[in-house]
Amino acid sequence: MKPRQAAFALIPVVFLSACGGGGQVGLSTEFATLVTEADRLSNDLAPLSATPALPGSGGATYTGVVILADDFTTSTTGVVGTANLTANFNAPAAISGTGTGFYQSGINASGNPTGTGTPVGGSLNFTATGIGTTFPLAVAGTVTIDGTPRTINGTANGGFFGPNAEMVAAFGTDLPTTTTYDVDIAIVGD
Repeated sequence: MKPRQAAFALIPVVFLSACGGGGQVGLSTEFATLVTEADRLSNDLAPLSATPALPGSGGATYTGVVILADDFTTSTTGVVGTANLTANFNAPAAISGTGTGFYQSGINASGNPTGTGTPVGGSLNFTATGIGTTFPLAVAGTVTIDGTPRTINGTANGGFFGPNAEMVAAFGTDLPTTTTYDVDIAIVGD
């Protein structure tokens, strides 16, 4: 349980903090929107605590960002895209979603996208069944990072935040790929 809590503490502070790129000249509208959304989600997630219990029924949809890099602590490039997730809180609770619309960009020391962003191919699927307030989120799909398509098949640590599961976040390090490089991933949505 402690490793998950530690990982989630890093998402708003390290990987999505102070993106501040939304007003840069030359950014495509889509990429600028992703940079601005990452910053907003970081600010919204930072003060929230883990959700104490899932709602007993119903569901929720979450839209946000997904960021991937070879290593968030050392990489200077990575990709950012749109994350869409749907949670079903009826027993057995489950969550599924996608990552699409990726852009290759610079990644600063905080793991945030920088530069102007170049569209790259790829899509990811996210799934978890029998979930609680925390859950292992399966990540599968292919995304082009640094010019190389990477087929990813791994697991990120997921969880809900806010008193009523207002936000969802997942973080994973060293997710295996079909290339010689593994990847780190951060997903946040509300």
